[in-house]
Order: sequence, then structure tokens, then C-alpha cells
Amino acid sequence: MIKKTLLISSVKRILPAILSLMVVYSASAQDLVVLNNGDKLTGQVIEKTSEHLKIKTKYAGEVKVLWKQVKILDITKKINVSFGSKEKYAASSVTMSENGNLQILLSDGKVIMKHKGELKSLTQKVEEKNHKNQKVVKSGRFKVSANASSGNTETGRLNLDIEGVFKKGRDRLTLGAISDQATENKKETLSSTKLSGKYDHYFGKKKYWQTNAQYLENKFKGINSRTSAGVGTGYDVWSSKKKNMALEGGINHVKEDLKVEKGNEFAAFRWAIKYDQKIFNTSAKFFHKQEGLVDLEVSDNVTVNSQTGVSVPITKKIETSAQVNMDFDNTPAVGKEDTDLIYMFSVGYKW
Repeated sequence: MIKKTLLISSVKRILPAILSLMVVYSASAQDLVVLNNGDKLTGQVIEKTSEHLKIKTKYAGEVKVLWKQVKILDITKKINVSFGSKEKYAASSVTMSENGNLQILLSDGKVIMKHKGELKSLTQKVEEKNHKNQKVVKSGRFKVSANASSGNTETGRLNLDIEGVFKKGRDRLTLGAISDQATENKKETLSSTKLSGKYDHYFGKKKYWQTNAQYLENKFKGINSRTSAGVGTGYDVWSSKKKNMALEGGINHVKEDLKVEKGNEFAAFRWAIKYDQKIFNTSAKFFHKQEGLVDLEVSDNVTVNSQTGVSVPITKKIETSAQVNMDFDNTPAVGKEDTDLIYMFSVGYKW
């Protein structure tokens, strides 16, 4: 019990600190230039020509220095690198040691080693230069599944699934809400609501930091509320019109308010999988989304939810889908099953 209290207390202290560091890092990461005389310049490297290096600083505007006077270089943002007309690269970072050795990390993860004298030019990437002027790209979907019957037994069911994605440069915000309600003979038999939010910041072509938060109510499973918030990293395994796959992992703090049993708090490992692929050469698409939490102290305390199915577009904006939603809790409330399966046929609108 003491260990558990200490663990929860530690996570409560650490998570805000990690979140703050991530925000500060993403907003204030600066390039570093050290000259032969020991002077240091911090800001953003804009350009390197045959003789000069230009850096934009907050304290002195644009500063131009002789390239031969540059002793150490550390560029933390994306930049175009050229060693000649046939050697041009898109780099995620560039570092130069005191002996003039350059290490260039390319956007695809490869590393190139060169010498200072071989470098022809550095050019700030257009998307970095114009980041403030970039527009927010919005996308999302709204799906609804409903059915009703009357006669000897009157039943009704309504499932709503909404998601909005907002992108700007290397930042992405995803907001979602799922509501599932059902009645039988005018008596409520199902009531579940889930709200979620996730912020991603890319620090490479495929890698990103992520912060996430979820809120769940499901009184028929004995959950008055379950809140979860945490941080982690993500990686885009594939990203194309035909196939997409992203993997995420991190640490979350979870707090449960249960209807019958005593509430619970714990630190958990969170994982998430998002995958979709076109079926052969058709417009139909297979999709699978999964998210899970594992208690770091009680390893058999596991929750997993997933949506798996096939979607078929009717028009450019409207699509139909058939899917199975699974909600698994390895330690359910007293008298409740550990797994819920919902089979749905829905109509959706995309924007």
C-alpha cells in the first residue's frame, strides 16, 4: 500500500514536469553557433553560403558571421543541406564538432558524416520559415448507428462517434467523443460516454511527442468516471493513401470512481495502434484502432478498447461502415463481465 501511494504521488509530480518540459522544448529549442574566439550565438540558422553563415537571433536580429570562424554548430530544426549539385539532403539536425566533423541526421533516419570544408550550403526549409503563416488544416468524421424495434419488445439504440483533427506544420490536435445509449421496453440498458483529446508534435519525419487525456462514464459497468492523462511518443510506420499505421507508447496517470467498489488511482503504461489499408485496389478500407492501459504495479489490471471494421465510401463525403467495438476490462466491477462486444453498421460524414 505504501509503495502504491508513493508511486501515485511520484507520477502526480513527474507528469506535470514532463508536460512542461515538452512544451518548453518544442517552443524554445534553438540552434547554437560557437565561434573560434568563444562567442556563442543562439537562434535559428537561416542560411549558409560559400563564405558566410546567417543566424536569426531574438536579441540582435539577423547576424552574419564568416563560415571559417565557426567552431561548433548545432542545428535542431529541419534544414536543407548541400554538398554539391548531386548531393542535396533534407536533414532533421546538423551538428559540427570542434575538429570540423559534421554529423547530419536525415529526415528518413539515416546519418551522414562529412567535413566542414565539404559543406556547400545550408538553407532553412520553407515550412519552418513560414510556420507562423501556415493555415490550420481541418479534417474529421461523424458516424451514427441507430436501430429500433417495436411489438412484444421495444428496443432502441443510438451510437454517435465524432472525431476532429487539426494540423498546422508539425503540430496536430485530435479531439473525439463517443456516446452509446440503449433502451429496452423504455428502460435504459446501456449508457456510455467517452471524451478524448491528444496533442502531437513531430520532431522528425515519422516520430512525435504526444500528450493525451481521456474521460469515460459507463454506469452499467459500474464506472462513475475514469480519467486518464499522460505523455509519450509515437511513430508513423506507414503513411500513404493506401496504407497507414501509427504506434504510440507512454505513461499515464489513471483515476477511477467506481459505483460499488472503492475508487482507485494508479500509474499505467499506455499503448495505442491506429491502422488502415485499402482492400486490394478498391475504395473500400479495412481499419483497426486500439488503445490499452496496463497498471504498472498490478500487471493483471488491464483495460483495452478497440474498433475494427470495413468502411466503404458512397460519395466523396459520405461512407458506410461495418465494425466491431470491443471493450475489455480484466478486473471488472463486481457482477460485471470483463468483455463487451458491439456489432454496428453505421453511416458517416467526412470533412
